[in-house]
Amino acid sequence: MGIPLIQANLQHSRAATGVLEEILSKGKIKVALIPEPWGHKGRIRVLNLRGGQIISCTSADRPRVDGMPLPQLSAMDLAAAVLSFQECNMIRGVVICSSYLLYDAPDPAPNRELKDLVNLCKTKSWDLLVGCDSISHHSVWGSSDGNPSGESLFKYLITTELQLLIRGSQPTFRNNAREEVIDTTLYTSNIVHKIKEWRVSGETLLTDHCHILFMLSEEARQAIAYRDPKATN
Repeated sequence: MGIPLIQANLQHSRAATGVLEEILSKGKIKVALIPEPWGHKGRIRVLNLRGGQIISCTSADRPRVDGMPLPQLSAMDLAAAVLSFQECNMIRGVVICSSYLLYDAPDPAPNRELKDLVNLCKTKSWDLLVGCDSISHHSVWGSSDGNPSGESLFKYLITTELQLLIRGSQPTFRNNAREEVIDTTLYTSNIVHKIKEWRVSGETLLTDHCHILFMLSEEARQAIAYRDPKATN
C-alpha cells in the first residue's frame, strides 16, 4: 500500500494544466506537487476535480506553487502540508512541500521560505518531503554543468538533514536548446525507505519539464538507493 504522488511543473500553462487534469481524473495519483500552476488574478485555475482540494498561498498575486498548506509557511514560491496516513495501527504524518526557486533571485539558493520550513521540521522532529524546481545545476543531481545557484544549494544541503533522491541521469527539463536535470526531490533520511518507484516520466505535460512520479509507502519496508550530499566530494 502507498500514496502515489506526482511532481509537475506547469509553467503557468493552461494546456499543461489540462493534461495534468486528465492524469488526476484517473484517480491513481493522490497528491500533486505543482510549481508554477496556471493562475489568474491570484487564484489557481482549472483542476476542477471531484473529491480533491487545492490550497495555495492566498496572498500571492501570481501563485507558483500548489499544495495543502501549513498556512504560516506558505508563500508565493512555496506551499507545505501535513500528509497523514496509517502505519502499524498508528497515524503518521509527513510534511510535504512544493518549492520553486527563482533563477534570478537576489539571494543565494535556497530561498528563506524553504529554509524556514526545514528549520521548523528539524525543531519539531517532523519528516519532510520536498518536490523542488530548483533551477540549479550541479553534478551531484546529474546536471551537465554547474551554476552559482547549484553550488549554493549544494552547500546548503550538506548543512541539513535533507537527502537528495535521484535515479539515473534522465533529464527533467527539455527544450530545443538543451536537456538538463533541475527538478529534484528532497527528503529527511527517516523516510528514505518509504519512497518507492521514483522515476522521471516519459509523458509530456506540454511544458519544458517532465513530471516525476513516486510512491510514499505506508508499509515502508523496502529501502532504496539515494545520494547523500554530505558524502560527495
